[in-house]
Amino acid sequence: MRSNLFSILLSLVLVTGFVPAGYAATPKENLDCTSVNKIVSVGKTKLICAEILTGNKWIKVISVSTKTTQIKVQATQIIEALSKVDSSTVTSFLTKGATLQQSFDQKNKEWKDAEFSLNTFKTEKFAAENELKNLPASISQASSLVSQSQAALAAPQQTYTSLLSQLNAMSSEYSSAYSAKSAYLACRVLNDFGFQSGGCGYYNSYYDVVISRYNSMQSQVNAARATYESYYANYSNNLQRYRDLLNSQITLNSKISELGQKLTQSLASFTAIDAQLKLMNKEKEIFDVVLSNSNFYFSEPVDLANSIQKVLASSSKTWSKKLSPLYQRYQVLKYDLNLMAARL
Repeated sequence: MRSNLFSILLSLVLVTGFVPAGYAATPKENLDCTSVNKIVSVGKTKLICAEILTGNKWIKVISVSTKTTQIKVQATQIIEALSKVDSSTVTSFLTKGATLQQSFDQKNKEWKDAEFSLNTFKTEKFAAENELKNLPASISQASSLVSQSQAALAAPQQTYTSLLSQLNAMSSEYSSAYSAKSAYLACRVLNDFGFQSGGCGYYNSYYDVVISRYNSMQSQVNAARATYESYYANYSNNLQRYRDLLNSQITLNSKISELGQKLTQSLASFTAIDAQLKLMNKEKEIFDVVLSNSNFYFSEPVDLANSIQKVLASSSKTWSKKLSPLYQRYQVLKYDLNLMAARL
C-alpha cells in the first residue's frame, strides 16, 4: 500500500517541483494538510503532505545528496536505523487494542447517558419556561372560571338557604304533630294488646298533612343541598387552581433556575465526555489502521532496507532517482512507529 504511494510521490517530487514562496511560510511540520503528495519549501526545508496514522500531515522530505560518496553514507545510515527498528512497538500497540475497545464501549455508554440527561434537562427547562410564559393567560382564564363558578353558585345557594329556612320554620309544628301521632298510635297498640284500658281520644288527620308536608320539604332541601354542594365544589376547585397559579410564578422561577444549573453541569459533563470519546475514537481509528496493515509494519523495515541495498548495488547514476521514494517511505514508517510508541 505505502510502496505504491511513494512510487507516485517520487514522480511528483521530480515533475511538479515546489509551490510559490508566498504559500511556503504557512505549512509546518506535523500540522494537518489537505493535498496529499503536495510539496512545499519552508526556508531550506522541504515538506510533503503525507498520509500517516493520524491523518494527512506535513513531514520532512529527505533530500538525496548530489555526491555519490555522501549518498552511500546517507543510505547506509538509514539501513542501519531500519535494522534497529523494534517490532515490539507494533506488537505492544496491537495488544493494547483489546483494552482500548472496552474503554471505548464504556465511554460510548457514558456519552449516551450524558446525552440523555442533557436532553431531559433541556426538555424540562423548555416546558417550565413555556409554562411561565403562558402563566398570565392561565391566571386570567382561572380568574374567569372562578367568577363564572361563583356566579353559578348564587342561585343554588339561595334556593338551598330558602328551602332550609322554610324547613326550619316547619320544624316546631312537625315535632308537635309527630309527637301527637306517635302518642296516639302507642296508645292504640297498648289497648289492642290489652296492656291498658281506657280511651285514646280522637286521631287528628292534620298530623299526617303536617308530617307529609315536612317530609316533602326535607326532600327538597336535600336535593337543593346536593346541587349546592356540587356547584360549591366546582367553585372551590377553580378558586384553588387560581390560588395555585398565583403562587406558581415563584415555584416556576425557582424550578427554571435549578434546571438551568443542572443543564450547565450536564452540558459540561457531556462536553468533557464527548471530547474524551472523540480522542478515543481517533485512537481506535489508528488502531484499526495498524491492525489491518500489521503485516506491512512488521515487514516494512526489512523490505525497505533490502530495497535501499539493491539500489546501492545498482548503477550510482540512478541512486538519486531511486532512493528518493524509499527515503520518503522511511520517513512515514518512522512517523507511524513514533506515534505508536507515544500511545503505549
